Amino acid sequence: MAKGEQFGENLWSHDGEYVYIRESSKGSPRLIRVRIKDGLLEDVLGLKDIPQLDDIFTAWIGLTPEGAPVLIRDRSVQEIYALDLQ
Repeated sequence: MAKGEQFGENLWSHDGEYVYIRESSKGSPRLIRVRIKDGLLEDVLGLKDIPQLDDIFTAWIGLTPEGAPVLIRDRSVQEIYALDLQ
């Protein structure tokens, strides 16, 4: 259906005309979609400036009812400034 270096997290569009794919080749991760009828690749969203963990659970993608992409963004902080145990 499509050729590339690294594809992951595939998701069908609501109308069944596209498959959305997280593509991460060449150091520039992006969300693309493949049109089923002819295999045309279309850029949807660049992920370079969206903080994300490299994890199988945070690689999830979804679509709103209107077809807009939904992603998990990492905004966590893992520092403990003070901890009092009693």
